[in-house]
Amino acid sequence: MSSSSSSFIQPGSFSKNWSDIEHLSTRSRNVLYTGVRYGRRFLLKALRPEHQKLTDYAALHDKEFRLGISLSHPNIAATFSLENVADLGPCIVQEYIDGVPLDQWLKQKPTTAQRSKVLQQLLDALQYLHERQLVHHDLHGKNILITTNSGNVKLIDFGLSDTDDSTTPRPNDPQSDIKAVGKIIAKLFPRQYLFIRHRCAVGSYGDITALRRAIERRTRTLRVLPNALLIIALAVAVAVLYGAYRRQNVQLEQMQQKMANDVDIEEIKTVLQNVYQPVYDSLQLADSRYTEIAQLYVSIPNTSEEYQKLAARYPEGSEQHYKFTKEWNAVKYMITEDIFEKVTSLPSYIREYQDGRLPEDEYLRLKAKYLSTVKQLHSQ
Repeated sequence: MSSSSSSFIQPGSFSKNWSDIEHLSTRSRNVLYTGVRYGRRFLLKALRPEHQKLTDYAALHDKEFRLGISLSHPNIAATFSLENVADLGPCIVQEYIDGVPLDQWLKQKPTTAQRSKVLQQLLDALQYLHERQLVHHDLHGKNILITTNSGNVKLIDFGLSDTDDSTTPRPNDPQSDIKAVGKIIAKLFPRQYLFIRHRCAVGSYGDITALRRAIERRTRTLRVLPNALLIIALAVAVAVLYGAYRRQNVQLEQMQQKMANDVDIEEIKTVLQNVYQPVYDSLQLADSRYTEIAQLYVSIPNTSEEYQKLAARYPEGSEQHYKFTKEWNAVKYMITEDIFEKVTSLPSYIREYQDGRLPEDEYLRLKAKYLSTVKQLHSQ
């Protein structure tokens, strides 16, 4: 629509007369034009000049208009009138779609969400037609337009095939459209819905509702499957780790029993537990469920000084020194593993904040509370 800098309609731009008529394409039965009236562009569908005086073609033209004017759906191109246009003859005046055919739209590499939206809107339009005992009969990529601005479906050329034998009556069987939808799904999702596409081809779905339910079930399965596989993988990993943990415990117990006569195991346990006691204390804080203490605020103490004091009792390189070192490392490993196991089982308010699940003020409150408690603990 032409307009001034103030966006008001210019004189003459809102005329009821047709202007700016442009030829779009010529088909076997029709010639398509665009024209402007009341400042808006429309599609004009005229019969080819050689067909305008033929009764059969005029009847089909009139039938297409009556079919189109009876439909009102956001995903079907609207029909407005049938009127004589100068130099064009009888024209069906339809909604002009600023968009591209489906095949061309797919070359733009749309997202999965955009493809799903197109499929759902196509099913909406077909279900609307089928509920009115109408069948498209000619569903393919060129008759499905995708609007440029919003990516919405606009179904065109419904009810009549644009072929030379279109005067032949067709059975009003929705399976024609459902089979065509299977091919459209293959274009939208080349590697998905294989079983559904096959069932469309063999006529297994009685109507669009049944097809839609099958798609929804498949979509839910695709959403749940990764989580189910993850749970199974975690269960297997836990079983493997637990088995390894149990085997390791058995080995440690055997080693401890073997070296019991040479090394004071209880003394080692007492020394290490005293060193790590502050860590255990911090894990028992009332708000420890919000933290990953060992990873963020508590450093595992260095026990080298205590080790050197006890190991000095045994001659360097002796069998007793070797056994003591092994026992020390085994007990230390068990204690630190116990700490890490407790830590990793606690939720983290840090992660909750980073994931956007915890407001910043709550995050700062919990952090300040924790640091204050730790400070009081270590000052005792």
